[in-house]
Amino acid sequence: MKVIEKSMKFTGLVDIGKYAYCIKLGKDGVDMEVEQLAREVSSFRYILLCSDVEVFQEREEVSRLVKLLIRHNPMIRIYIYSYGLVKPLGVSGNENIKFVVNIQLKNVNKTYGERVNENALTWFKQNDTCFIFNVNDTNDMDEANLLINTFEINKSLVYFCPIDNFDLVIQKARRYGYNISVDVTELLNKTSGEKNNGHAAS
Repeated sequence: MKVIEKSMKFTGLVDIGKYAYCIKLGKDGVDMEVEQLAREVSSFRYILLCSDVEVFQEREEVSRLVKLLIRHNPMIRIYIYSYGLVKPLGVSGNENIKFVVNIQLKNVNKTYGERVNENALTWFKQNDTCFIFNVNDTNDMDEANLLINTFEINKSLVYFCPIDNFDLVIQKARRYGYNISVDVTELLNKTSGEKNNGHAAS
């Protein structure tokens, strides 16, 4: 498993403020044995798995890590941040796992096929998933609303995350009946300065 960074961080998008052990994955990371990583972090109450690209690019390894963590610590809570581009493997229907899927919109300057995997999103919809949309204007929110309706995503699971235009986004979210999430990860963690030396979160 390719690990770029391990650190203690507060969650900042959903379930804000949980003190979690964060494992950032990526192709440029350092190779780590899944079993070793699981033993190293399984004592923590909250685990956050993320990647700058797509956390499930190594879906077999992610699945193995998650299963080992739960086996070592049945009380563990694992947050998996994804772009919803790859269907997970072997981790469905598990109450220890919460998926946070950031569905990218046209505002990231990628094609529909680069941003949306319909089969994967259908899978996430059927599991414990919150869906995040980074929005800034009416076009963004109309596009998000179209995707939500197309995939029949439950409104209670949808979060509009304002990029800049807070008043408009809040107004539209209220109109559509969606939740609001403000990414306060940087704010919560800018003074922590802790890497690989935190106490187990409780």
